[in-house]
Amino acid sequence: FFRCTNISLGVNLGSMPLVKKIGVSALRVYASVDNAFTVTKYLGYNPEVDFNNGSNLTPGVDYGKYPLVRSFNLGVNVQF
Repeated sequence: FFRCTNISLGVNLGSMPLVKKIGVSALRVYASVDNAFTVTKYLGYNPEVDFNNGSNLTPGVDYGKYPLVRSFNLGVNVQF
């Protein structure tokens, strides 16, 4: 399987004339996502799960496990 656990994108806007005009010395806008995507043929929630209590009869069965949480973050850093 292939998993992308984090994607981040940010841009510094401190050198823009409009930003300097309002008295801001540094401005950064950013966005990120955790647990962005997983590419797999596995039909359960998480291909890393191994909840079989040592039995070879049920390898990789998810038995009531929750999927990984995907979180989105947006932010602005401002310095005066």
